[in-house]
Amino acid sequence: MNTRYFATMALFVLTAATAFAGAKPGFINIDLTTVENGAPADIKLRLPLSLAGVLAPQIQGAMAEVRTAQGDVNLRDMWAQIKNAGPMRLVDVSGPDANVTVDTTDDHLVVRVDSADEGRVHIQVPLALGAVFFENDTVDVPAMLSALEALSGQDLLTIEGDRVNGRIWID
Repeated sequence: MNTRYFATMALFVLTAATAFAGAKPGFINIDLTTVENGAPADIKLRLPLSLAGVLAPQIQGAMAEVRTAQGDVNLRDMWAQIKNAGPMRLVDVSGPDANVTVDTTDDHLVVRVDSADEGRVHIQVPLALGAVFFENDTVDVPAMLSALEALSGQDLLTIEGDRVNGRIWID
């Protein structure tokens, strides 16, 4: 895993949240610090949620690609089962080069990777954010708006690691 991957993932969440948040008052915020080749770089954005009309076609296309790439995996059903199972450890891999765990708490999906090559990365995402991406077969803008509005004031994504740190939130 590299810093560009996490920055891209953060920007995807940012773009998706912005595209489906509608013309409601408020802002999507991103605050990331990445380190590449020993040099830190800061990414700070604060964008009005009203950019939805501009970005909606790109997000519609990205979500269609995700659904096509998933093949036979039904992400909607998988997400519902994970969310309804309650707090638990989903993945626990220990090896000489890396340790990976994926857990759920009452409210979050928590991924921890400790890799000899890539360093430490801990990611936390609210389970409610899954409603934005996985709980409908098609992109349902009103449902996504409701899910994002319900998350206002909470972190949509938190990343802590050796090469990237930051968060994305709506206020």
